[in-house]
Amino acid sequence: MKTKINYPLVGQILRERYQILQVLGRGAFGQTYAVCDLLDPAQPQYALKHYPRRSDLVHLVRASQQAFIAEARILKTVGQHPQIPQFIDAFELEGGWYLVQEAIAGQTLADYLSVLKQCDRLQRERVAISLLKDVLSILDFLHECGIIHCDLKPNNLIQRSEDARWVLIDFGNAQPVRLSSEEPSARSAIAVSPSGYLAAELLNGKPVPSSDIYALGAIAIEILTGQDPVRLQLDIDRGEPSGWQRQDTPFEQILQQMVRSDLQQRYPSAQAVLEAIEEIETGADILLSTPSNSPTPLTTLAANRAWLEEVIETQSESATAEREQLDVSFNASIGPAGVAVAVSQTHPNPFSNIRLPQFPFFVSTSVTIAAVNTAAIALGMHAISNVDNADPGEQLLSSARNAYQKGEFDRAIALAKAIPPESYSYKDSQAALSRWQKNWQQASARFQEIEQAVAQRHWNDVLTQANNFPEIAFWQEKLAPLIAEAKEGAEAEAKNLLDKAFNRARERDFARAIGYLEQISPQTTTGASIQHKLNEYRSKQRVRAAVLLQEAYEFAQNRQFTEAISRLEQIPPDTSVSAIAQTKIAEYTQKQEIKAKVNPLPALYLRVAP
Repeated sequence: MKTKINYPLVGQILRERYQILQVLGRGAFGQTYAVCDLLDPAQPQYALKHYPRRSDLVHLVRASQQAFIAEARILKTVGQHPQIPQFIDAFELEGGWYLVQEAIAGQTLADYLSVLKQCDRLQRERVAISLLKDVLSILDFLHECGIIHCDLKPNNLIQRSEDARWVLIDFGNAQPVRLSSEEPSARSAIAVSPSGYLAAELLNGKPVPSSDIYALGAIAIEILTGQDPVRLQLDIDRGEPSGWQRQDTPFEQILQQMVRSDLQQRYPSAQAVLEAIEEIETGADILLSTPSNSPTPLTTLAANRAWLEEVIETQSESATAEREQLDVSFNASIGPAGVAVAVSQTHPNPFSNIRLPQFPFFVSTSVTIAAVNTAAIALGMHAISNVDNADPGEQLLSSARNAYQKGEFDRAIALAKAIPPESYSYKDSQAALSRWQKNWQQASARFQEIEQAVAQRHWNDVLTQANNFPEIAFWQEKLAPLIAEAKEGAEAEAKNLLDKAFNRARERDFARAIGYLEQISPQTTTGASIQHKLNEYRSKQRVRAAVLLQEAYEFAQNRQFTEAISRLEQIPPDTSVSAIAQTKIAEYTQKQEIKAKVNPLPALYLRVAP
């Protein structure tokens, strides 16, 4: 029997504010819609989750209400994380309960899996590592907040179009961390979940934070092997899944430990997995695919630094040779009339190195079109050359351009001004005159600023200014040695700042760690790879701020206002709880003064609520 699904809410306006535009999906408790906010002049779009109150299914009403309340509370708690949808609004109407949250533009991991199956194992491994590092930082934040997601799967991971970061969605099944000494038995009866991402203890109704780690490990194995995780069968003797092709590399050993059935053998936290990945990443990418019985084990990396540098150099030479060969092949296939289109990627994308299969039909078609274009161009060349020969203005303009690029500014201007108004090139020459004078003046002034920045060792300023420098060969040649000096200085400075950031982070001083990372030039090798650390430290800073606030509350409850104020003063001003901290500092300072004045009185009169 087919059930007809209606979406009567599309087109409606809820609370005279949210206009429902379209259906995004359907879940166990209701539908999700795209809505726009009519009260905001920019009319931003959000995702609205509707938990219906259906009179024909009375037994589900209570369940819908509880799911709505739970998800709203969780999003309010964790929605401040940049890779979790932000809580916007929640309300109840006659038709049910409504949760409004940030809409994430992008594609789910489930959409990417079919593409990844066409890639080689090394490419899939790099994607898996990139995703793991991104999602583990989210899980680390969630678990610190006392939340277990409980439904980690490819459909609930969206790669955001804006910055290519992974976003974790759908907290409808999330559970709080339960404080209990009872742990699920490693030998509990286990059934294979339809999704294949659920750990045994979660199926038994006893989720723990490492249940999310199991699910993420299963996802990474699916990316690496192309196998549905439902095929992972439990090896009873070893207590780990089997049935997936392994080469026993260090990375695969990490995945195997993530999906252990025995909680004592599985990684206890997301941070522990991140540390394991960072350990195998110390060096070159080749280490990730080197079997564990390699003559250069990871534990002796420091003693084999020379070997490691040789590997990196060999990889670089190999990559350069491969690129040159590809360029030759491309030019030979397309021919001189072919046009190469470069797609600029503003944000790092772990899928950027994936090579999709080539289709001969399109290559041959391109060659045919190129040949036709060549013939068409050849037919018109004679007429064009005749016009050029009859018009001296074109030759004057060409000479002016050459003089301008060589640094002969006055001569270039004189040649351009000599082009007569009746020339076909006169209009171009007038535009060039205006542009050249402006760019030359700008280049001269900016070069002086760059020289001064180099003298003051402000490497980041040098590199930033150089990026926006006018493209004039004369000035670019003068600029080259300054840029080389700045890059060398910026790299050394970046490594020093990174060491300082790591040292501050070890002492849980995330505010200073973030400050050091933000000083690193994004144009250095180090600066291009620290975004994940910035996000990690910002998340930990928020968690640390929440912990300090809670400690302050506890001290205040015991009338230890000096200690409470000390904790509040450690909360950085750019965290979400800083405003609360400032308010509480003023309040506790006042209470401390009152306590000092009435200290001789019985304790009954001193009990002041924080």
